[in-house]
Amino acid sequence: DRLQAGNKRFVEQDELHGVHENPSIVHDVEPDTILIGSSNLRVPYEDVFDSKPGQVLVQQCMGNIAGHAGGAMFASVEFAVARFAPKVLIVVGHTGDEVVSAALQQVKGAKLPSKSMRHVLDQVLPSCMKAVTDASRASAAETTGGRQLQVEYTATELNALYTIKQLLIHSPIIRDA
Repeated sequence: DRLQAGNKRFVEQDELHGVHENPSIVHDVEPDTILIGSSNLRVPYEDVFDSKPGQVLVQQCMGNIAGHAGGAMFASVEFAVARFAPKVLIVVGHTGDEVVSAALQQVKGAKLPSKSMRHVLDQVLPSCMKAVTDASRASAAETTGGRQLQVEYTATELNALYTIKQLLIHSPIIRDA
């Protein structure tokens, strides 16, 4: 409820009260929320949810992924869940995500990027392939531009859901929290 109300104030540009009250470091607040989001978002996630410093533990990574089980990002999320026992774990996707766009280009046959970039794209490709497949089944009356936007929106949403699914499948700590 706190996050939904804070996000509503942010979207409506209502008077924000979280981060803006006291920008100093807060030592006595433990996060009740862990958020996994893209590192190329231009607004601090704490502002998006009008949260005070320390209320939200933010894990940022290109493509808002949690990485592979056993990898550093995945282990960091697991550690945070075990340490803080948050009430909420959020994976945030956003339109125009560069990793989703690059993965969609891979689905269309673009030149393979470097090995490290492929490691990130491999996490996003299943969502992009499903979005393209689903769009191909859509009505022929749609415009190409509209279909392309729908593919991007669907791929972004599926990517966030895929990240959640991977966390739940591969982490008993997160699954049992």
